Amino acid sequence: MSEDNVNGDEIPDDFPEPKLPIISSETFKTELYDLEKDEARAGRLPTIVNFYATWCGPCKNFAPVLEKMADEFAGKLEIFKMDIDFVQDIPLEFGIRSVPTTLFIQPGQETVIVSGGADEQKMRAAIQEIFSLT
Repeated sequence: MSEDNVNGDEIPDDFPEPKLPIISSETFKTELYDLEKDEARAGRLPTIVNFYATWCGPCKNFAPVLEKMADEFAGKLEIFKMDIDFVQDIPLEFGIRSVPTTLFIQPGQETVIVSGGADEQKMRAAIQEIFSLT
């Protein structure tokens, strides 16, 4: 059975489920990021939030790269996805205007926003540089 997104567009029954966890606006605000203080919540692993849409071709191409990074950096960082057709307040809060766009969030550091996708090598380099992970 299909469901509708906030725009009223129907999502096909056969659309593949993302392999990475989907994060809701409420969970983002209560567990990952304090919007009032404009900072990541303390005690969290470094976190990537990928803004995507089911209709976005580049988002579909970027998904396997994120999945690979989740496996490669398991236990060192968390990666979530947020569908902009279902959650609109968080993308608006960060000025997200296109997808894919990725937030790199780490307590005590400024949040980094990167537009567009990346190949494995570039994504690995970004994770290593932003989060100082190897």
